[in-house]
Amino acid sequence: MKISGKYFFKDVLKTFFVALIFSSVFVLGLSLLMAFTPIKEGWVYAIDQIVKVLSLLLSSVLCIKEKSKGVIKGLLIGIFYALASFFLFGFVAGGLKIDLSLLADVGFGGLMGAICTAIAVSFGKTRTV
Repeated sequence: MKISGKYFFKDVLKTFFVALIFSSVFVLGLSLLMAFTPIKEGWVYAIDQIVKVLSLLLSSVLCIKEKSKGVIKGLLIGIFYALASFFLFGFVAGGLKIDLSLLADVGFGGLMGAICTAIAVSFGKTRTV
C-alpha cells in the first residue's frame, strides 16, 4: 500500500496539532470544573479518555481534506497525539513517569485515532479548499 498523496502528511500533521489544541482547551475546562466541584479521582482518568476521543474526532472531522486512507492516517495521528500529550501534560504536571501505562496509552491513542479518522473519512464531506 502506497502511503502518499497530495494531502496525506499535511492532513496528519494538521489534525495532530488541532487535536492538541482541542485537548488543551478541554483540559483547561476540566481543571476549572475540578476547581469548583468535587470530582472523584477515579473519574479523572475516564474524563481524560473522553477528552482525547473528542479532540481526535473533532480535529479529524475539521482537518482531513483527502478522504482516503483514513485508518492509516488516524493510526499515525493517534500515536503522535498520545506521545505528545503524554510529554506535554507530563511537563506541565511536573513529572514524567515512563512505564507500561505509556505503551497502553499509545496503543489506545492509535486505536482511537484510527476509529475517529475512519469515521471522519467515511461520513465527512469532501472539501476542495
